Amino acid sequence: MKHIDLKQFDEITPGTWKTHGVRTRDGSRDITSTDDNGQCTVIGQAFKIVGHERDRGANALAIAAIPALIAELREARAREAMLRSTIERWRDEALSEAATDINPLCYNRLEGIILTCNDVLDLLNKGDETDETH
Repeated sequence: MKHIDLKQFDEITPGTWKTHGVRTRDGSRDITSTDDNGQCTVIGQAFKIVGHERDRGANALAIAAIPALIAELREARAREAMLRSTIERWRDEALSEAATDINPLCYNRLEGIILTCNDVLDLLNKGDETDETH
């Protein structure tokens, strides 16, 4: 799985996005953004939310959640990078320690740590590529 390139969203309207009541029979809604100073900006006026009538409210809420979802994804990727860095450091320290003349029991434990670190890094690296087509 490729990562979506989040840089493409750097220029979206900042603030908390909200959806406002159904404007027409076809389910059109306004989408607004409110910044930290309380300034309201209309992002989409009479934005037509498509889908079955029962889905329109959920679809509008999903659109309004975009900035929060992007922020949450960025935070998750930052935590993942920190985890990856820590595991790489542990693995490298274990490799360095295993290279010294130590007793076989300690060597076996270090080898287990190294293998576990490599397994976790392999898991983290799956889908590490960025998909710039989205």
